[in-house]
Amino acid sequence: MAQYVVTRTSMFSDEKPVEEAFKHTLTRHVTLKSTAPEHVKERMRKKCERYVVHQDMSITFYIKEDAWVCDIPDICAFVEKYGRIILMKPDNEEGLWFVEIYDDYRE
Repeated sequence: MAQYVVTRTSMFSDEKPVEEAFKHTLTRHVTLKSTAPEHVKERMRKKCERYVVHQDMSITFYIKEDAWVCDIPDICAFVEKYGRIILMKPDNEEGLWFVEIYDDYRE
């Protein structure tokens, strides 16, 4: 059974996006280019567990955060139940893909 991080376009709080979801702690990877503003890099350093500076001077931050995760055995059945989705590749150590239920407009 595949697990996915699940969110909704319409949600801006930490409420449960679907009934089947459960909380799980992920370690996300966020990479900033060397040209990123210094105040952004400093804010990321404060949030992260660890970071790596690469040869090109970009920085990858490893940030622990809680996320709503759901076991989705059949992605087509999930779409039938909840409607349109956006599927995004993983940016976390656990390798969990992201499913955003597209239930509202966004830019």
